[in-house]
Amino acid sequence: MLIVPLGGPADRTFRPWITIALATACVFVYFVLQGRDDQHSVNALKRYLQSDLPNIEFPLYQAELEQRGGKGKNTVNAFRQQLIDSPAGALRTMEADRDFMQRLHDGKLAPPPGFDRAKWTSQRSEFERLAQRSLTQRWSFTPAELGLGSLIGHQFLHGSVEHLVGNLVVLIVIGRMVESLLGRRRYLACYLLSGAAGAIVFSLFAADKSAALVGASGAISGVMGMYAVLLGFRRVEFFYSLIVYFGFFSAPAIAALPIWIANELFQFWNDGASHIAYMAHAGGFIFGALIAVPFRPKEETIEIRNVADSAPDDAADIPCEAEWRRAQRLLGEARVEDALPLLRETAEARRGDADVVRTYYNVARIDPAGEHYHRAARRMMKLPEAADPKFEIGHATFLDYQRLAKPAPRLDVDLAALLIRRFARHGHLEDAERLLNGVLRSEPKHAEVPKALFEVGRQMQKEVDAAKGARYLRLLSEHFPQSPEAQAAHELLPKQTG
Repeated sequence: MLIVPLGGPADRTFRPWITIALATACVFVYFVLQGRDDQHSVNALKRYLQSDLPNIEFPLYQAELEQRGGKGKNTVNAFRQQLIDSPAGALRTMEADRDFMQRLHDGKLAPPPGFDRAKWTSQRSEFERLAQRSLTQRWSFTPAELGLGSLIGHQFLHGSVEHLVGNLVVLIVIGRMVESLLGRRRYLACYLLSGAAGAIVFSLFAADKSAALVGASGAISGVMGMYAVLLGFRRVEFFYSLIVYFGFFSAPAIAALPIWIANELFQFWNDGASHIAYMAHAGGFIFGALIAVPFRPKEETIEIRNVADSAPDDAADIPCEAEWRRAQRLLGEARVEDALPLLRETAEARRGDADVVRTYYNVARIDPAGEHYHRAARRMMKLPEAADPKFEIGHATFLDYQRLAKPAPRLDVDLAALLIRRFARHGHLEDAERLLNGVLRSEPKHAEVPKALFEVGRQMQKEVDAAKGARYLRLLSEHFPQSPEAQAAHELLPKQTG
């Protein structure tokens, strides 16, 4: 089963150079550097079979197998049959036995009669030199031989064109989104570490410790895990394929993580004969998800920027029924870019109509870096109390806007002050306080500040922390002593006694 996310933050100004570089490196390695690996392997095998090495090493390995006993392919009879059927396969089996090869190199095996160690050493060194010309053999990862070079190097090797293309399609689709969320350097580090973690998990579960691992699948699985955690409960579109069935569905990004991991574990336990490294995928998923947790978007800092809509807020209402109907027809035809200007015009004319404004916002939300998204978000947060009496729509839009807006949210002080008062009245005091602190940093003398200070101080004094609320009220009295809010605050402050 294949599940790939198609949605996510789309910053059109961002260029995913690291994702492009990783994909380019994989293509270059496969088609240029790995291009002669087959010939190098053939040359090494030919040199081996033409040397004295088979007459020395194969009998020693048969004696080793006789001494061990054992089952499966590492038995004397199985090895003898392999010598007849495929000497190259017999050589691979012997070379994969790391314990035997170590003892052979260390001279701990009883040599055959007439053994010339100097000649054997020369021929063995020549064979290994030729074999190491194969980039795949030199940099692939094997559980029996852990090394930093292979932990990183195997991520840029691939076994076939299909293997390469499958990995790069997924990398390009989701890598650009994760890179934009993490930043280039952090993304590269997390990518490589996820690939290394996937290889380590693969080594823990590999039945054959000599099995070679190549490919970027572990690292790309890590990127998918990062994607799920970074986007959290934001709903995104997914493409899925199950044998001959495929389709699309919408779900919170984080919901895909357990599905991905469960799918890899299920296939690992039920497809043991496959050459696919399912546990490397699962290890990459889990590590990528864990390493992304500290980098989830925070909401502690809210920047206040003075921006204004092109159309003034007090623009006269105009009938826009024709524009509204045309926008709906265009959306039905998937002509989003053509529909957005009409939706904007309708939302400006019917700013008290929650359904119209919400439609404009939901469509504009496709491009969080676009001007329409910033404009639609501000219009949603300005819905009058008659359309949003409990301020549920405005608050949900505010939280969504803080997460999505690219390159950053744009809130003018007038809107910020309105939000502060509404947040405070409807029990969102934490958001009100953070937003108020942003206003005090940017424009502490703005005419709307006294109203914001009074509402936060009053509600906080009444519902949460009387001392903190009193501090805001005293700040109001000190900095705006002539304002009506300061006079009202004076009545709420504790009276001093002598």
